[in-house]
Amino acid sequence: MTSSGGIEVGEKSEEGATIHIELGFFDGEYSDPTNSDVEELVCTTNSFLQEKVEEFVDDDGIQVHAAAIDWTLGEPFSLAFVIQATFGDGTTLTANKVFEALKLGDSDVRDYLENYVMQSSPKGVFAGANEVSLKVNMDKGASLSQMKLAIATCQGSDGEKGNGGFDVPIQNC
Repeated sequence: MTSSGGIEVGEKSEEGATIHIELGFFDGEYSDPTNSDVEELVCTTNSFLQEKVEEFVDDDGIQVHAAAIDWTLGEPFSLAFVIQATFGDGTTLTANKVFEALKLGDSDVRDYLENYVMQSSPKGVFAGANEVSLKVNMDKGASLSQMKLAIATCQGSDGEKGNGGFDVPIQNC
C-alpha cells in the first residue's frame, strides 16, 4: 500500500521497528533512574525520532509513538522500545520505512546525546551521559519480552499530557 506522497504505508496496525539505546556516563556520574526519569528520556527520545521521521516523509502530521518500553539499570544504562509512526488517517508507516527514516549518521547521534539526552534532565540522572549507542532493528516491532512500561505519557507541544495517540493507559508491568 502506498500513500499519496509515494511513501509505503501499512494498514492500521501495530507495525514498527525496535530502538536499542545504551548510555555510558562520566566516572561517578551514574545513578539509577526512577521510572519517571526513564519515561522522561523516552519522551525526549520520541521528540528526536519524531523530527527524523517527519523529515523523511515530509509530513508534519505523522505521529511517532514509543511502546513496549524496557530498560536495564546499571552502566551502561540500556533502553529499548518499539517505535511506530502513524499518519492522521490511522495508517502506519511500514517497519521498513521507519527503519529507513531512522538511519542516523554520527552527527545525528551526537545531536541526540548533546541536545536530547543531556537536556532531558539537565541536573538529573542523564546529565552525566557521555556516550550513546543508538541502534534501530528492523524486526517489525517484535514484542519485548520484559516490557516494564506499555507506553510513555509525554507532554505535547500544547502542554497537555497524552499517550502519543494510543488508547492504552500507562501500565507498570
